[in-house]
Amino acid sequence: MSFFMGTIDELRKLELHDQCIEHIEIDFDEEVIRISFSIFVDIGLDDAIIIFEFDGIRRLAITMDLKEFVYLQIYSHELITMPGGEFSLRILMLQGPSEPSADLSFIFKRCRKL
Repeated sequence: MSFFMGTIDELRKLELHDQCIEHIEIDFDEEVIRISFSIFVDIGLDDAIIIFEFDGIRRLAITMDLKEFVYLQIYSHELITMPGGEFSLRILMLQGPSEPSADLSFIFKRCRKL
């Protein structure tokens, strides 16, 4: 699959509040981050897994204070268009009710949905 700008709009419109992060992969050699989101569909149905790959990563910042190694639930995400055709993504995650646990932010050049 190729990188395309339509994915940026899709990511911006996704309702990620109270959804879970299943997997985060950071590939330093390729300057790529892959994030798997578990999206609630409907009662009685399995959650949908959506994977986004971010390319041309720079300025990666991760803050984590995990009390246990369990799921992370997304509290909020912010996607900003920056000068020079780059984007900034910040995801704030919780591990329990109102307990900030993790903050992931980075700048990237391209994004695609796998």
